[in-house]
Amino acid sequence: MELKQAIIVVADISGYTNFIKLHTMSLLHAEKIVTELMESIIDATTAPLKLNKLQGDAIMFYAEEGEASDGIAQEVIQQVGRFSDAFTSRSSELTGCNNMCPCDACSQASQLRLKTIVHNGEIAVKQVRGFEELAGEPVILAHRLLKNSLSSSEYILMTKSFSDLSDGYEGKVTESRSETYDDVGKVDFEVFYPDPSLNSNPVNRSIAKTLFNAWSLDLYALLRVLGLKKPPASAVVNESVKPGLWSFIKDGIQGLVMLIRKK
Repeated sequence: MELKQAIIVVADISGYTNFIKLHTMSLLHAEKIVTELMESIIDATTAPLKLNKLQGDAIMFYAEEGEASDGIAQEVIQQVGRFSDAFTSRSSELTGCNNMCPCDACSQASQLRLKTIVHNGEIAVKQVRGFEELAGEPVILAHRLLKNSLSSSEYILMTKSFSDLSDGYEGKVTESRSETYDDVGKVDFEVFYPDPSLNSNPVNRSIAKTLFNAWSLDLYALLRVLGLKKPPASAVVNESVKPGLWSFIKDGIQGLVMLIRKK
């Protein structure tokens, strides 16, 4: 086990637990959508941030502070901004297939939002079967801060210790807040709220792109029900999906009927 000064980043997709109903098609589309959104976040990150763990609909990263801790902190906060933009962009692209699929997952995918927690401190890093396990107060607090009294479901929350280290978001307005937890006490932090209009701006898509998005979701669902594709390593959908061709066909017919009725 090794002790390190590090920055912890937890990116959590909010709203997904309420955007599906227990239908095979909807569950599998939700599984694909959330997985692609998580991949967009991971693809947008580079050093010094390291991917540590996938936790359902959340991702944990960390970065060692090193000697130039303020410079590392600034790079981390810039990367957090970049992967937030990547999430919004990919979410807009996936929403393009909604008009072609009436399932709960597709029709409500645009409601998904990203909240990110950033904290720093001393952590314990240990190797367990080739994986890095992180422990310590910063890890616990970062996850505890996901449960807060903020009314928004989309924000970047920086604890005061990290905000002081990084100087926060230069030129951007933040809100000073605090939360009190029984096992931690009072925690001061700064919150940056992305422009909500960014999620409502229409994205120009070609017919080919729209069809590709829709068909890729259906192909993924079909391969899953036929047992030709394994579920993602992270259980991004809490409900158990029991593959079955009849369920797939039944939900597909139901979806087609719903689509015709909408028209």
